[in-house]
Amino acid sequence: MSIWEMRGTKHAIQRAQENLEPMPELRQGVFMKLKGEPDDESGTYTGVADALIANPADMIHHLLRKYGKNVSASNICTSGFGSFTLARTELDARVTGDFDIRVRQGKRETVAQVIDRICDQCGLSLIEPLDGVFRLLAWKAAPSGDGYIYRPAADGGAVQLSWNTHLLPESLQVGFTERSKIVNEVYLHWLYNEATKSFDRLCYVDPNESSPTSASYQTKCSDSQTNYGVEKRMEINVDVHYLETTVEWLRNWIVDMLSTQHVELSFGAKPSVSDLFCKQVFQMSTDINTFIPWPIKAAGGSWSGKNLWTEGITRTQPIRGQPEYTIDGLQV
Repeated sequence: MSIWEMRGTKHAIQRAQENLEPMPELRQGVFMKLKGEPDDESGTYTGVADALIANPADMIHHLLRKYGKNVSASNICTSGFGSFTLARTELDARVTGDFDIRVRQGKRETVAQVIDRICDQCGLSLIEPLDGVFRLLAWKAAPSGDGYIYRPAADGGAVQLSWNTHLLPESLQVGFTERSKIVNEVYLHWLYNEATKSFDRLCYVDPNESSPTSASYQTKCSDSQTNYGVEKRMEINVDVHYLETTVEWLRNWIVDMLSTQHVELSFGAKPSVSDLFCKQVFQMSTDINTFIPWPIKAAGGSWSGKNLWTEGITRTQPIRGQPEYTIDGLQV
């Protein structure tokens, strides 16, 4: 099971408003070694002429343009929500230096499988277009108004979804992610050695061992084991990272996402949210508190300021009437 699946997301590649299999043009088989293919003289992917394509956002852009059927510059988002340029910036901001990767292939894969593997190990989500434009989102612990936060166009850009304007109240369901998916010990095997056919390095955090990690993440895992009464290990082979800084980020990201339960909700929505995309972040207005308080008591029982990822949107069209939407949200 992938990291995103443990989190509750069905797939790292999603349609803008439907959970479907990857587009046909991403299903073709490829075999490649992506270890820094040079950009062109115009800097199409990296922004720098002849630079190595090593950032995950630039690499996915390159794969889409090279293998995607009829995918051109106009099909790649470069500003606002889902900007590949913003994703590159967010990735580099996670570490000291550059967030560079290498992709090793031991077998033939489809383009979608390669992109999915990059997304899964780099905290990215690729949004396939319904409007003809691919979008890429980098997971962010504290999303702000830099292309992440949804503002309903029909309501003049207000941030929150309101009980009366956007929701079908009788459909609202609130709960928590499954306790069975809690992870509080993380072991990452990385830096694959072609000669020995094994991984040379190990990056881990384990409250029962003397882990070479920051005290805060050791504490998070220890608290998780105490709070949930379970010791659950995730042990995976990391085959796209070769820098210690990015592997350490991945280890910490897994702890942040999986060491605690998160609020999840599902609700029917009115056509006023037709411009909402998968992986955009939304907030609920405080009028929901009257009906259903925020379920974590320590947070004061209020939905105010709580960020939720749009994990899935299903759009259905009745024979008569307006489209109907079902939205699945997950606490950031």
